[in-house]
Amino acid sequence: MTTATTAPQEDVSANASPIYTLFDAETTDVLTKDHILRLAVGTVGAVLVKNFRPADEVADIVRALDDVPLKSYDEQLIWPPILKLGPAAYDFYGAHDLEEGYWRHAEEAVAARA
Repeated sequence: MTTATTAPQEDVSANASPIYTLFDAETTDVLTKDHILRLAVGTVGAVLVKNFRPADEVADIVRALDDVPLKSYDEQLIWPPILKLGPAAYDFYGAHDLEEGYWRHAEEAVAARA
């Protein structure tokens, strides 16, 4: 198994708002339980698994994304835009729980992924 690690960078923002990477990104041949655990607890920023899915399957998924309404994170804070499918919980934080709109957006994302 091969694993390559990219060191955190200072400021990776494309605009005047600084964006600092806190954790490394790793590239590996095989996704392991350790990778998933470190992603879940936030001690690794991303894991790229080489050849995770067959190329023809990836092409089908990318083509299908042309028909899915993607949104982006708040472009005032994150630039360049990063597309997402479904809601981010922090976009819907209420006083004590998630606002009702979160659940509608979550259902739409589940349908789109299907």
